[in-house]
Amino acid sequence: MPLPQLRADALTVFVLGPGTGESVVVHAPDGAWMVVDSCRSKRNGIALKLLNHYEARPSLLALTHPHLDHASGFGELVNTYTRDSDSTWPKLGVVPAPDTKKADGSWDLEPALKNGQVEQAIASVLTRWEQRPVSRWDMKQGDSEALGSATVCVISPSPAERAAAFKAWNTDGNYDFNRASSAFIVEWSGRSVLLGSDLVEHPGKGWTDATTAYARAASHDVYKLAHHGSEGARGPQLGAAKGASRVWIATPFAREGLPTADGLVPHLAIEPEVHLTGLPVPYAQQSNGHRATPVGGLGGLGATPPPSGFPDCFVCVVIPATGPSQVIFGSGAVTVTP
Repeated sequence: MPLPQLRADALTVFVLGPGTGESVVVHAPDGAWMVVDSCRSKRNGIALKLLNHYEARPSLLALTHPHLDHASGFGELVNTYTRDSDSTWPKLGVVPAPDTKKADGSWDLEPALKNGQVEQAIASVLTRWEQRPVSRWDMKQGDSEALGSATVCVISPSPAERAAAFKAWNTDGNYDFNRASSAFIVEWSGRSVLLGSDLVEHPGKGWTDATTAYARAASHDVYKLAHHGSEGARGPQLGAAKGASRVWIATPFAREGLPTADGLVPHLAIEPEVHLTGLPVPYAQQSNGHRATPVGGLGGLGATPPPSGFPDCFVCVVIPATGPSQVIFGSGAVTVTP
């Protein structure tokens, strides 16, 4: 399935994965772009390939938390869109966002250069903050940024979880960074998209905190399920069924076998279907045709045959100001029903 033509009268959300992880790309009707997290497939950054396809330049780049399945390829995005010193850089957000500098006023990059892609991604952001402070996006709970005519609101993590994550990051403490994931609400023309990142409810009550502060999170039109549809991420953000216009999407995490059929059952008790961008198997074993299956048959699906290459494992939702959303599937996508 080729990528759709962009509409000037609709908000468009692309949920991409698997590769190593997931990525979400949002296009506002007036041409503004946002990328949340990044993933790779066959050494290629999928979000970057999508932006290149549309000849697009993002105004917001957000890394929600320092886990490889969300950070892989993020540094490449930062490097690509901050290459020209004379151009307008996107705002760059990362959590936890270090607030301390060394005595000479420079960022202490040592913790961000220890061992691999996550640290490299964070280091790429910190150096840009130093070079151009206006590019800094702290992504604190309650912050909002314009995305063209849309608005992006940060609804997590709470100040307490943010502080705990920052402490753990600088001391190598034992902490689950999913608790400090940044979740967002994107709002446009009365419609809303909830981007759940990997925010968990257990432990930490992350979604209770987010929906207490932002009750509208539960009345979304589109939801990118938190933490690959895992049981620990279920919370009050799910809300009650809204009707046919609500679209739920999950990305797989093959290494952890997420989402599981058992984990999707409670979601399907609320919504009649959940769209997966691909199967919870390695990328090379994805399918080459969108399929639908009852949740009990999810584990029996296999490659038929391997995917043909980008674009393949994605779900795109086109959200007009009124009326139902249009869902467009990549060839690797799977729709799961009760």
